[in-house]
Amino acid sequence: MPPRTPCVTWAWKAGISTAEEQAALAAAALEDPAAASDCAELGKRQEKLEAAKLKVQALFDRWEELAARKP
Repeated sequence: MPPRTPCVTWAWKAGISTAEEQAALAAAALEDPAAASDCAELGKRQEKLEAAKLKVQALFDRWEELAARKP
C-alpha cells in the first residue's frame, strides 16, 4: 500500500470511497425522470457525473503512483 501508516491508508480508502459514493449519487441524479425534460439540468447533471468520475480516477491514479514508489 502506498501510505505506510494505518491512519494514512484509512484516509486514502475513505477518500476513494467518498468519491465513489459521489459518483454513484451523480449517476442516480442523471437518471432521475424529473429532470428528463430539462436539457439545461441534464447538462449540469452530466457534467457533475463526469467530474465525479474524473475525481475517482485521479485518486486511483495517485494511489497507484504512490504504491509504485520504493519505501
